[in-house]
Amino acid sequence: MNNLRIKDIRDRDIDARGGYDPRYDKRPKQTQVQPQPQAPVQPAPQQVAPQPQPQPQPQPQPQPQPQPTRMPTIQQQPPQQTQPQRLSIQPPQPQPQPVAPARTIVTGDSVATGIGYGGAKGTPESEAQWSRSSAQQLAYMRRKGPNYYRGADVVLSSGVLNSGDLASVEAQLQFLRQSNVRSVRLAGAPLGGIHSRHNAALKALAEKYGFTFMGGYDSYDGVHPSSYQTYR
Repeated sequence: MNNLRIKDIRDRDIDARGGYDPRYDKRPKQTQVQPQPQAPVQPAPQQVAPQPQPQPQPQPQPQPQPQPTRMPTIQQQPPQQTQPQRLSIQPPQPQPQPVAPARTIVTGDSVATGIGYGGAKGTPESEAQWSRSSAQQLAYMRRKGPNYYRGADVVLSSGVLNSGDLASVEAQLQFLRQSNVRSVRLAGAPLGGIHSRHNAALKALAEKYGFTFMGGYDSYDGVHPSSYQTYR
């Protein structure tokens, strides 16, 4: 009876505990294996890609700062009082006439024919003529008139060798000066012989009127130059 009561108590306790009581469990107890702590797993080192080195950037050059432009100060001028313009009519001014090139006139006796015309005999109406005297040369020039000789370069063999008339020679030079010739070259006489005495007088007359004396010359016949190529 006591055993039954113990069994009943036991069963009652088991029922109260949900059907299991470890005090009455006669089964061999199993050894519970405690889990071993695991070593922490170290993550594998990651390969770090090399970072590109920054390239030096060119430093910006400072730009010159524009200087402020100073505007010129404009001085205010007081208003000018406009005077009424007077129209003046000027008479037309004479226009200068173009200057014609100078002409060269070789005139006189037989020496002049050799200088300018190849020694041709000539006529009383030609510029030069054989045996023409000083008076005849003066008359020829007066017939031509001052306008004919104006502005010209004149080579003159006066005819003094055919007459010895120095007064007519001076009249010729005076006429040419009054005619406003550009220049006169007066031929001389041979350096030897009876006519050589005229050279000094001819030179003095040429200088008196501001003309050029060509001087005496060598002569093959006592009258005419030995060379007209060198006596011009």
